[in-house]
Amino acid sequence: MRRLLDEEWGRVEHEAGGLASGPALSITATAAAAQARLHGRPGSVCLHVEGAALAGDVRCETDVLPWAAASFDLIVVRHATDLLADRGLECELARLLAPGGTLLLFGLNPLSPWRLWWSRRAGACEPRLRCLAPTRMRERLAGFGLDVTRPCWLGGAWPSAPASHVMQADDGARWHGVWMLRADKRAAAVRPLPLRHALGATGRVAPALAPRVSLRECA
Repeated sequence: MRRLLDEEWGRVEHEAGGLASGPALSITATAAAAQARLHGRPGSVCLHVEGAALAGDVRCETDVLPWAAASFDLIVVRHATDLLADRGLECELARLLAPGGTLLLFGLNPLSPWRLWWSRRAGACEPRLRCLAPTRMRERLAGFGLDVTRPCWLGGAWPSAPASHVMQADDGARWHGVWMLRADKRAAAVRPLPLRHALGATGRVAPALAPRVSLRECA
């Protein structure tokens, strides 16, 4: 599982390298995974799942994150939605993402043997994973106005498989351990303000030519 997390973080750094270096928000399933931080992004925040809430740099509820709208240019969520399904987190992520910003969302593939392997290793003491298929998560994000690209698949079909990632959902990719969705928030279109007056009518009296008078009157 640590190898899988390392492979995910490598993908995060690859994607972040081509994005603007604004503030970032990272939310992970565990405190150990939250130790990975993106450098060169002042104002970044790291959180992890703790029970039914989030902890880390701040402590907050999953459906009320304490930042203003459009606060982050990059948001990275790794497996937090596997633990916090149906708790309003996706809505908050869309709110906090700035126009033109990017969300990188990772989830455990419910069709992969990885899930069965992890369930046996974790035992009954660990919280139950509620893994969503990438198609369902894609629909959720699209409902919040995010443009979602095709999923990237990572981890191989089994923990002993060599690390790899593929972009297309071919027959082999469907069994990989993890999916990643990249969602971009549409930037607000710049529209010219409507004119308050018709062209040529600025509200001021246009200068007029002096009345035609005779030279004798001018004298």
